[in-house]
Amino acid sequence: MPESDNHAADDAEDREWAEDQRAWQANFEATKRNVLRAPIVAQRLDTLRKAGADADKVLALLCFVATDDSETITRTFESQQRKLTKLADKLEHISAEIGAVLSNPFNYSEFWINVLSQQMPPEYLNNDKLAGLRTAPGNRTKPLLKLLRAEARRFGALRKKYRPLHHDAYLGLLLKYVKESTGKPHDDEMADLLQAAHDALGVQAEFTAEGLRKLRQRKFPDLVQKREQSAPSDEWLGLMLGTPPSKLDKTTRKK
Repeated sequence: MPESDNHAADDAEDREWAEDQRAWQANFEATKRNVLRAPIVAQRLDTLRKAGADADKVLALLCFVATDDSETITRTFESQQRKLTKLADKLEHISAEIGAVLSNPFNYSEFWINVLSQQMPPEYLNNDKLAGLRTAPGNRTKPLLKLLRAEARRFGALRKKYRPLHHDAYLGLLLKYVKESTGKPHDDEMADLLQAAHDALGVQAEFTAEGLRKLRQRKFPDLVQKREQSAPSDEWLGLMLGTPPSKLDKTTRKK
């Protein structure tokens, strides 16, 4: 593919990503407004705010829990894996191309100056220094190539594991954040919020304070400790709220 076509494809991909970002952000804001329509949500958020929690963080995590986004998240991982693999392939190709250029004496002005002045030493074409330059770019980019391909493999593994974990992971983050920011689990308030959010989004689920206590004892302490998760930071939420959880390719959009 010509270089101009590569640039055009990259530009189109960037525009598609920006469109996805705007669409996802708008959809997420609409989801939050929908959840906030339930009077009990505003009441319970105000209770948590007075206890020390950031109501916006709680609402955002609440919407992530109540929204079934496992398919879009796994598509994001697939997209990242594809992008990193493509970039590694490009880097490997350009490194080989640079090595070929650097090791060819025809690409040096000194060679032509010597030719034109009839001062070319016979050993110039077999210069060991030039020969060594053929592999130099590849050697220099090996660590970066290794990193890119390793991250691509990790995204592939993450894509396979994420689907059964995503709901528990978000719920674990939400419960942990409320406990750490207020000093108490607030099971009654959290059960009301979770129930209202799922009802508002048309997702069938049932939450009670007692159910949350049993669920936390059975599942979430172990989940949080093993994954070394902490309460979501402002940077984490900024990333989640500013970046769409999926970058669908054209084939995905047609489905």
